[in-house]
Amino acid sequence: MERTISRAHAARLGVSLIIKETATGAVFPYYVPYKGETTMPPRTKAAPDVDAQITKIHEVVDRLKPLEPGTSESQDLKETAESLIRALPTARRNGLRKAVNEAYEAKAVDEPATTQLVHSSDPMTWEGIPELIALGTDRMRAGVDAGLQLTSAGEDVARILLTMRQNMIDPETGLPDLMWRMRATRNAAGLVYDRVLEEISEDDDDRNAAFNSLKRASQNKSSDVLVEWLRGYRRDNAEDMELLREVLPTAAALLDEDEDLTAEAAIRAVYAAQGVELPLRGRAEAARLTRRVEKIQKLTRELSTADADRAAELEAEIAALTVTIPMDMANELEPAAKTDMERVTDSVASARKSLEAAGKRVSGLRGGQKRKAKNEMLALIRDMASTFELDLTTLVDSEK
Repeated sequence: MERTISRAHAARLGVSLIIKETATGAVFPYYVPYKGETTMPPRTKAAPDVDAQITKIHEVVDRLKPLEPGTSESQDLKETAESLIRALPTARRNGLRKAVNEAYEAKAVDEPATTQLVHSSDPMTWEGIPELIALGTDRMRAGVDAGLQLTSAGEDVARILLTMRQNMIDPETGLPDLMWRMRATRNAAGLVYDRVLEEISEDDDDRNAAFNSLKRASQNKSSDVLVEWLRGYRRDNAEDMELLREVLPTAAALLDEDEDLTAEAAIRAVYAAQGVELPLRGRAEAARLTRRVEKIQKLTRELSTADADRAAELEAEIAALTVTIPMDMANELEPAAKTDMERVTDSVASARKSLEAAGKRVSGLRGGQKRKAKNEMLALIRDMASTFELDLTTLVDSEK
């Protein structure tokens, strides 16, 4: 990816947009759209025409197929294809590289030892991933050294791990492995933690405690930084959409088809079509919303026994909280408990229906059965009058 910015520029924007290994100068893209600006810094060179590049690579593949592996001609073509592949967005490289390798034949005697083992479970064989593992290890080590004073270290490590996942394409879906589906992706994160832990003595309680806290913090932040990235693309920003076309062209295509679709919804749809469900919200956001839901439920329970004045206050507070939670969580809330008056009204309505049904059946009774039914009804009326403190004389016309 050409689209990177300096650390100073990223700090000014308040976001981490690149990861740079200072020793070698290698830069790894963190795919978050720019915030606070409508334009991106100028590229160091013109971006390649992706479709044209892919066409050229396929032409090289067709020329490779009839050639014997290991010849100078086939090797030159393979190197040409590799140079074209490296100019493409990372998300497009692995599949094309596999096609080139198959055309060339993996058994070539002069295959360079550094060639990526496509889809290997060893993350050290994936292009760019060893450098990211080293960067994550350095940041993890710095966090352990600083202890709890370096509060941002967990989030920094989580962002580096997200960058790894963005650059590791799942062969089953053809998409970046955002949800840790591949063993290679999980192994990459494991290497970051293992390398730092190996440097800590078993009897160094302080550093072991700092390591465990930092590891837990980075894991907790994993969903937070992922959801932040998902929500970072704005379809009304041309630079965001250009970046999305490079990273997830299928999502960009969905936006072209539906003008009401958000970029986040398009990305989620692309993953859902491959059977991968992305989290709706990060861990911190989910915890915050859960606390609100629990408060609403507590107020709702109190509402069932509150007097009129308190009930009005509770209903206003419940309504104010409800509008702050997402629809999917609001729909799962239990309805407010009914007041005693509402319960009485429901019971009377139910009793009325039962009496109406009994009245229809009484008309078919004869003799002693009918007298017995009337006596039972009179007894019920006396019980009702006693229970509800009814004055039955109000039912009789005074003139009569």
